[in-house]
Amino acid sequence: MFELETPTLDDLEAIGELDARNFGASPLKPDHLEALSHWLDMDRSLVVRDAGRAVAFAASVPFELTLPGLNTVRMSGVTWVSVAPSHTRQGILGQLMHGLDQLAIDHGESVLGLQASTGGIYERFGYGPATRCRVIELDRRAARIANSYNVDRRQVTLYSKAERIERSAEQLDRFDRYRRATIGELSINAAYLKIGDVRSPDEQIYAEHPDGYAIYTISPRWNEGHPAHEISIDSMVWNTPQAHLDLWAAIMASDLVGPIRSRIAIGPDDPLPYFLADPRTLRTVELNDFLWLKVNDPKTAFAARTYRGDASLTIMVEGSDEVLRISPQGVETVSGPADMLADRSALGPLLLGSTSATVLGTGRRVHGSRQTLATADLLFGHGDPVHSQTYI
Repeated sequence: MFELETPTLDDLEAIGELDARNFGASPLKPDHLEALSHWLDMDRSLVVRDAGRAVAFAASVPFELTLPGLNTVRMSGVTWVSVAPSHTRQGILGQLMHGLDQLAIDHGESVLGLQASTGGIYERFGYGPATRCRVIELDRRAARIANSYNVDRRQVTLYSKAERIERSAEQLDRFDRYRRATIGELSINAAYLKIGDVRSPDEQIYAEHPDGYAIYTISPRWNEGHPAHEISIDSMVWNTPQAHLDLWAAIMASDLVGPIRSRIAIGPDDPLPYFLADPRTLRTVELNDFLWLKVNDPKTAFAARTYRGDASLTIMVEGSDEVLRISPQGVETVSGPADMLADRSALGPLLLGSTSATVLGTGRRVHGSRQTLATADLLFGHGDPVHSQTYI
């Protein structure tokens, strides 16, 4: 067993080198290290040393997570998890993950969340995929918005990256409105934006609407006189249906562009296909997991959301002896057998209502009778999209 220690800011450069090597990235530049020093809290981080050198690291950052009913719950964002190749398969990752669990408890955060670089690692620690992102490609040359929609592109103002940085207060305001109305989305702050500022390309374009914004980059592809530039959308934030429509119309009006692509900005239930005169001009390339959740304190987390119908059920988490009764009236601890047994990795999808209990039951992540699963589908379900586009 190695000892978990609390790092200091003096360790940040060495930790950055460890992370860059493990993830195949370039070493961090001074401005990135400076931005990280304001975002990462070393008291919420863990380091493992061997012979004085950092060989493993993990950090947690406080967020708020929006739940069904549009209430929020405190979440520990797990990030920068890295173990040197020389020290893998020695139990260090397990030590880090258990240490992060305790840090979340110490800070009163009932949920932990992360993005998984490898899909087969984190379920054994209790995490399950709770949101998904829709990787899309839109053929701009063939796509057009249907005539029945009233579009006003003049509501959209284009700014450079430098101008966007100057307008960070406006960006944060628009995003805060968006995340509070979007199940699965996370809070961000000025320190978080600064990380994006130092990592994003200088050519990035900021399209601002009174009720939202989009951030994207155009990569030139001249193709010997047959231009087909590529747009990559990094973020799409909209607080009204009109803002969503106007932002897409402005992006689609870009001349010389062929494909428009997005990896995380579009959710599985995004209404974009319904705007298009020909929905087939939009292709879904992949449907990927994005935000993985671990519910450390089920009673607190499930009490923070709302429920449908008038039924109730009792649930017990595998490995725990606590039985919770969940109903539209609230969550309470009860005695006696549970209607449903759940793997801890199933609690995140149930918390957000992003995967039905019946599907989780078929996948052997929850266990109960067919009637119990049908009751759970009604109780945990809702009609709202679930989406996150916030990297941790």
